[in-house]
Amino acid sequence: AVAAAAPLAADGEGQALVAELDGSPAETDRALIRPHEQRWSAEVVRLDALLEQEQRLTRLEADRVALQQQRRDLAVRAERIAAELEGLPGRRDAAEEAARRSERAAATLPRLEAELARATDALAAATELQDRAPRLRRLEDEVVALRDAHHDARTALLDVRERRIAGMAAELATDLVDGRPCVVCGATAHPNPARPASDTATKADEDAAREAEQRAAAELTRAQAAVADAANTVAVLRQRCGDAGLDTLTGMRAAAAATHAATAATAAERERHRGEIARLRGLDADLREQAHAVDVEVAQAAHREESAAAEADEIRTRITTAAGAEDSLAARRRRIAALAGAAANLLDARVRAANAATVARERAQEATAAAERAGFASIEQALSAVRPDSRLREIEQALRAAADRRAAAQAVLDDPETARVGDDPVDLTEPEAAVTRSAAALAAAVSAASEAERRHADIEKFAARLEGEYAKLVPLRDEQAELAALADVVAGTGQNTRKMSLRSYVLAARLEEVAESASVRLRRMSGGRYEFVHTDAAGTHGKRGGLGLDIHDEYTGAVRSTKTLSGGESFQASLALALGLADVVAAESGGLVLDTMFIDEGFGTLDADALDAVMGVLDELRAGGRVVGVVSHVDEMRQRIPSRLHVVRGRTGSTVEIAS
Repeated sequence: AVAAAAPLAADGEGQALVAELDGSPAETDRALIRPHEQRWSAEVVRLDALLEQEQRLTRLEADRVALQQQRRDLAVRAERIAAELEGLPGRRDAAEEAARRSERAAATLPRLEAELARATDALAAATELQDRAPRLRRLEDEVVALRDAHHDARTALLDVRERRIAGMAAELATDLVDGRPCVVCGATAHPNPARPASDTATKADEDAAREAEQRAAAELTRAQAAVADAANTVAVLRQRCGDAGLDTLTGMRAAAAATHAATAATAAERERHRGEIARLRGLDADLREQAHAVDVEVAQAAHREESAAAEADEIRTRITTAAGAEDSLAARRRRIAALAGAAANLLDARVRAANAATVARERAQEATAAAERAGFASIEQALSAVRPDSRLREIEQALRAAADRRAAAQAVLDDPETARVGDDPVDLTEPEAAVTRSAAALAAAVSAASEAERRHADIEKFAARLEGEYAKLVPLRDEQAELAALADVVAGTGQNTRKMSLRSYVLAARLEEVAESASVRLRRMSGGRYEFVHTDAAGTHGKRGGLGLDIHDEYTGAVRSTKTLSGGESFQASLALALGLADVVAAESGGLVLDTMFIDEGFGTLDADALDAVMGVLDELRAGGRVVGVVSHVDEMRQRIPSRLHVVRGRTGSTVEIAS
């Protein structure tokens, strides 16, 4: 109790309690100590609450710092928004002015395009005029020469005609025959026919002169027509270029092109400027909304900061009042808690001391009575006769062992069986050995039973765990079985009776499209007899299905295997499939057409009619813009294919020649 009161005596508030306890009876301890202990405990609880408030104060200070930083950030953001709003009208005015410039440029663009077209046309006319004018002069000179030549030819014709007329009598005399009437006078006698002069012209001379005149006239007419055309062209060109110089027109065209390009560039910015105006208008509304939101956030932050400051001041006041002269609230809490604990310990110590004193008095009375009963005159005399504890324990053990042996022997002697034995000596070797064996067997049985119980417990534990894990495994196993069955179906096994995998199923859909497209060509090649039929039946020996093609024979109405086709029919089927695949690929790739295809051999297996049908299909492809290359050794193909490449083998290698 003295040790428990030491912490209280060291504290100012605890000294008053220690002073009250000095000289007070033990019965009043609880009445004196309990009120102080309860008051201090209640103070500890109140201080604990204030410590939580102190942590709250720390958080409030951190919140105030964060709110102050937030207000500074919001102020910066508000300034930035205000600056953007302030500069926004100027930017919008500039964008509107740029849009107006673009509108004006777009309005003037047709006129500038016309001016550029006129300048381009004038420059082209001037450039062409440079070539046409000298040609016109040459044609005019040619007309002058041809006119002179025609005049000479006409003069020669007239001269020949005059000379022929002058010698016409001699020409007629050449046809006179005695006895035949003259075509002029009708006389049948021709005694003195005219004789041709040395310069007399004949009909052949006149015809030659006339043909020469006609040729000269035709040449003159052609030259005059050419001069007229050239003069007309030159006049049109001069009208187009305005008789301006080539350098001047080049400069005018360049200036018009530059003006048109600059105006077109300005007009092209029209939509962008319109979009910029719309964006700036939207930005103005957005900035004003942001400014309002910032003002609301600033007001909210200021309100939260004021609330935090008021709450912090209130908490700080309570903490300062509660701490009093202490350095901190925690120090006061530790001191008050120590006082409450010391008071509780002191009360327990004083209660234990009072109880111990009572028990000591009772034990002293009992000891005195026991000493008197034992024949001692006093307790001191009895204490001098007391043995050490170790010796007393030895004596007690010896007495208990002797009593146990005596009781065991007496039990044996009291046994009726033992009484009948009498006093004859008994051989105990075998019974003792049997007892030993029984004890060993008992120990082994007990050990086995313990091990069995342990194993049984383990089995029950593991069985319970196994049942729990199995219960968890059941839905997983069911899901696995479902997924496995689905995987088998997708893979073409299990309940999939057609043995068709998912990949084959997807490919079968494409194959149906290929077969449908290829059937169009195959019917054309086979004269309407054959077409493809898609089959998804499973094959023999467990072969998976889904990608099979059969042939429908229109002549017999039967569907049969493609293996039954002849060599030429197989080639037609293969070619039709290739073309059908090309059509499906083109359709699936967004209209991308396979422009070029090559067909290697196979034409030698076709008869004349089949070859005509196949070549007709290929001609249709070629007419549709595709390039079809054919590799063949069939001579008949040479007459059917106009453009050919002939591969010639030689000792130094093969060469390619273009055959026509």
